[in-house]
Amino acid sequence: MKLPDKKELALFKRSSVRRFSDRQMHEAEIQFVLEAAMAAPSANNRRPWRFIVITQRERLDYFAERLQYGKALNTAAAAIVVCGLPEYEGKQDDHWIQGCSAAIQNLLLALTEVDLGGVWLGIYPREDRMQMIQKACEIPADMIPFAVVAMGQPVNELFRNREYEVDKVHWNQWDSKQI
Repeated sequence: MKLPDKKELALFKRSSVRRFSDRQMHEAEIQFVLEAAMAAPSANNRRPWRFIVITQRERLDYFAERLQYGKALNTAAAAIVVCGLPEYEGKQDDHWIQGCSAAIQNLLLALTEVDLGGVWLGIYPREDRMQMIQKACEIPADMIPFAVVAMGQPVNELFRNREYEVDKVHWNQWDSKQI
């Protein structure tokens, strides 16, 4: 069996980027990462995600000032607000959280594929953050603001901690006496 070289895979090269250069993102790059996000799996293939692309500097700065840990937006070329639809077939269904999370992971990996970077800024379940984003982006009441992903060209070498930690893996059952 031949396994791929980890150094070539985006999932091992990806890192959270919090400082970006002044290079703008091309619309085709944004489209590419959105397509990757929408290729994510979701429960019953319901695709509960909706995306708002933010490219206006004033909006990015507005969010940077109001989101805890949002300073990355000060230098980001763009951001994507990821929202989720919590209702499915007339009932509340929390699987939207997993679907939106998978979409964000795909989006971050796609950024890495095109030599860009991003950082996932959590919004949900913090009511104050959710309300601020909902109001600023005029998001309908049935949608929940889940996260903001700041994106752009990284300015420095990325830190990567992708070590396999054997003590975090259990086989067949939980074993507190692992080696």
